[in-house]
Amino acid sequence: LESGVLGVVVNQGEGDLLKPIVRVVYNTKRQSNIVIPYDIDLSMPEGEGGEERVIGYEQPEEWDLYPEVYL
Repeated sequence: LESGVLGVVVNQGEGDLLKPIVRVVYNTKRQSNIVIPYDIDLSMPEGEGGEERVIGYEQPEEWDLYPEVYL
């Protein structure tokens, strides 16, 4: 995501595929897992969880992540 965290899509956005519900699991700036993963709904307005935006796709193995663990 734009802030530098990685997440796993847990639910597709209804009106826009670039605005799904994402479970945040890894912080790329700190290079560490998020201790307690949390969900954000990218379709929400700014201030209500929608501040983030998808900027690309990452290969999970490059970060030693296993997305199925978070689903």
